[in-house]
Amino acid sequence: MLLSRAALLRRRHLALVAAVADSEIADAARAAPRTQADAYARVAAERILAERDLARRRLQGAGVRVESVLARELVAAVVGGYLEIKASGRL
Repeated sequence: MLLSRAALLRRRHLALVAAVADSEIADAARAAPRTQADAYARVAAERILAERDLARRRLQGAGVRVESVLARELVAAVVGGYLEIKASGRL
């Protein structure tokens, strides 16, 4: 849904998507499984990260700037992205 709307937005706007990264999912994707449940959790986490990366690449391909950061870094990333866009004269 977001991807289809991004093309419409890009006609008249600069789009910036702030995606909050989940460190627990990243940790689960890297963890060495000790049990069958751990193995399932790792596969699920890897799949989530792969889908997230695909969505990011598609949005970027549509001309959308994507900031993917941890929650504690979100405000700084969004403000920094805005200031960078403004400084480049694209606003």
